[in-house]
Amino acid sequence: MNAFADIEVIGVRHLSPAAANAVLGTLEKSKPKVVLIEGPADATDLLKYIVHEDVKLPISLLAYSQSSSRTLAYPLVDYSPEYVAIKWAFENDALVKFIDLPAKTFLALDEESVDLPVQHGQRHRLDVYKELALDAGESSYDSYWERNFEHQHSSETFREMSWGLGAALRKLEEGDTNFHHLENLTRESYMRRCIQDELDSGVSAASIALILGAYHAPVIDSQEHIMTNKELASLPIHQCAITLMPYSYFRLSRQSGYGAGNSSPLYFTHMWNSREDKTTGYTSRYISEASALLKKKSYKVSTAQLIDAGQLAASLASLKNGVVVLEDLRSAVQTCMMNNVPLSISEEIWDKLEIGSAVGFVPEGLVMTSIQDDFSRLLKELKLARYKTDQLTELKLDLRENRQVKTAKAAFRDLERSKFFNQLKFLKIPFADSREEDSSASWIEKWFVRWRPESEIALVENVLWGETIKAAVTAKFVYEIQQCNKLVMLSRLLRQALDCGFESIISHILNKLKNLAVSDADFLDLSHTCNELSYLVKYGSIRRVNTQACEPFLGQLFYEACLLLMESADCDEKRQGDIASGMHRLQKISNSVDSLVDVSRWQKSLQELSNATNRNPFLSGLAFALLLNQKVITDEDLAKQLQFRLSPALASDIAIYWFEGLISYNAADLVHNKFLWESMSLYVECLTDDEFKKALVLFRRTFSQFENDSKKTITDILINIWGLSKEEATEFMALELTEKESELLDELDDLDFDDF
Repeated sequence: MNAFADIEVIGVRHLSPAAANAVLGTLEKSKPKVVLIEGPADATDLLKYIVHEDVKLPISLLAYSQSSSRTLAYPLVDYSPEYVAIKWAFENDALVKFIDLPAKTFLALDEESVDLPVQHGQRHRLDVYKELALDAGESSYDSYWERNFEHQHSSETFREMSWGLGAALRKLEEGDTNFHHLENLTRESYMRRCIQDELDSGVSAASIALILGAYHAPVIDSQEHIMTNKELASLPIHQCAITLMPYSYFRLSRQSGYGAGNSSPLYFTHMWNSREDKTTGYTSRYISEASALLKKKSYKVSTAQLIDAGQLAASLASLKNGVVVLEDLRSAVQTCMMNNVPLSISEEIWDKLEIGSAVGFVPEGLVMTSIQDDFSRLLKELKLARYKTDQLTELKLDLRENRQVKTAKAAFRDLERSKFFNQLKFLKIPFADSREEDSSASWIEKWFVRWRPESEIALVENVLWGETIKAAVTAKFVYEIQQCNKLVMLSRLLRQALDCGFESIISHILNKLKNLAVSDADFLDLSHTCNELSYLVKYGSIRRVNTQACEPFLGQLFYEACLLLMESADCDEKRQGDIASGMHRLQKISNSVDSLVDVSRWQKSLQELSNATNRNPFLSGLAFALLLNQKVITDEDLAKQLQFRLSPALASDIAIYWFEGLISYNAADLVHNKFLWESMSLYVECLTDDEFKKALVLFRRTFSQFENDSKKTITDILINIWGLSKEEATEFMALELTEKESELLDELDDLDFDDF
């Protein structure tokens, strides 16, 4: 005799409105005393919080291993059949439990290292859901499910169909020995054990309702394999914690797939809310909302287009079983209403139309992880609790010691706030965003703080790094350092470590940097690293972090970067922008921390590059400009360099590239240098017609970077050089390009230098 035979088994698909409707109908009809649900058994104690009156869906159970980075998310929305069952049980005084494998076991299961209590041979993987969809002529399992199940309003019919689906899936998987299949068999044996425990406690089978995936429904009541005590003891376990966290439709959509989420949560919310409507009213709603969103983006949609979209959706559906599904609606809207809409706009509309922006809410103190407790403690300690609102608030911090307060903690509160905000940024917890402060005071910071539900989600997820904010930041730094094999990546971590106030991490990064600097001595990487080291040296004292260990290392890397400048400047135009940025960084360092670096070596490297004719001319011009900025170039040197660089003996494009490099740095001062423009004027006069055309293209690009005031200053200087009278200058400035001249300029702009 089968003791399970009288149990009410409802096969569902997670996050399915039709399944939720079937569960609700079946429970109302059978009125069970015990409701057993496929879900992690060790999360049963959290069920009462799921239906708490102040909890707002979407939410998710989150189980996280305390010995690894593995997690298990169990999202719930209004149309989750499991949520409907939990809510019904609490409203009707029925006992409700999760009966799937505990999360501590799920987190320990590993395909490569765990032998499950089921014998198996060679492993391979068959995607039975994809196979089933393809056999039915659908492009995805989502479309297959929606077309065949989501429009079924009869609970009994849905139950029979879901059992049939489960049987079909299992038949496709017959003989399969992949890990996923074996895991399912193990789960089923565990669930049968939980069912048997209820029967052994005196509950009758007829008083039990069982809600689980359609895949399991046809076989769960067979009693063919009930997990034994020995098998239970053999299951692996990871110590873990389970919490309830807010969730979002956006996150749900990014976990699309069977059992994990769906790609269009807002669409299915509308379907759930209109479940009493037996017509296809949601079809009209979808098309009309698409039209409204397009109109907001200034794309006109006519009534005829709306009608065409509806008819096309129906025509596409008629090729299957006549039921319009999301895939048909999207294709119809795309074809009839979005022909001229850019991809970026259409993707934004799909997101608003199908995904939505709903975010859940779990009240503070209801179910909190240790990291949430620590966050709340820090908010109170730093007097920031009042900023945990949805209101965007500006907060200006003064990192200096406040000598007008009584305690050391209060004296450096703003500094500790800054460290805290930077720690949250490092953990990617959206709460505080820094802004550049106009003040030249390096101890002033401006932050904008705002707390949103997404912030809570990110906070909870960071418990994977550690139980507290400090522990999470430390663990993430250690991980990032281990993953870094490039100077640039490590140097960025240096600044983050300083901003977060983690002095021990700075030492750790420096040790690895010293090793990499030997084998990874690239000019750009060295310039980035020097820049971050100089930041540490300049602002370490303000942040009360000892950075003396950085100083000799900065000097060493700066010297190495200087030696590599000439080699790096042997590059093409595509690379010159990166090298120029590196030169700017080293120049800034030589100006700001000149006592710690070899400025004379830097100037010598610049001199070598500025004199070189076999290096990138733009970079040679920039090197000369940097020397001018350091006031080591005399007027006589400038005259010689201009005479040399603007000589007819050099190709015109090389000369103009050099000039562009010269002008690219500290152009404001060079704009007023009359000698420079006299030299340029003489140079242009000596160009042939072909050389002038070539130079003109470069000149137009160079001068396009000047502000109008600078252009006027240059024009006034040239008018003076040419000896024009005021009247002649006015007449000259009033001249407009002829149509032929404009066409010629357009043609020149379209040419590459290889075309000349």
